[in-house]
Amino acid sequence: MLTDGGPENRALNGRFAPGHSGNPGGRHKGLAAYIRERTAEGTELVDFVLGLMRNRRQDPGLRLKAAEWLAERGFGRTIPSQDALPAGASLTIYTLRIGERDADAD
Repeated sequence: MLTDGGPENRALNGRFAPGHSGNPGGRHKGLAAYIRERTAEGTELVDFVLGLMRNRRQDPGLRLKAAEWLAERGFGRTIPSQDALPAGASLTIYTLRIGERDADAD
């Protein structure tokens, strides 16, 4: 393997060399199973984050983070591009406002 004196798992271009991981120890194999077992398949985690997002007394920044966490895990981290949509479909972007309702807006 070619290295420049840096980490042994890196090639000269800084990328991981073929067959070498950036996290050789990795996540403990039983951790995900343990979390699923202890949180009713993760539903307790989701319920906890939903509670944060829906609690109007919480900081709006925390509520937004909770919404982002749920959206990323439920729908993925990327917004589909126009060409990834089925024929005839369109992409609509919505704005989520967290805070007091405007009395004039209905």
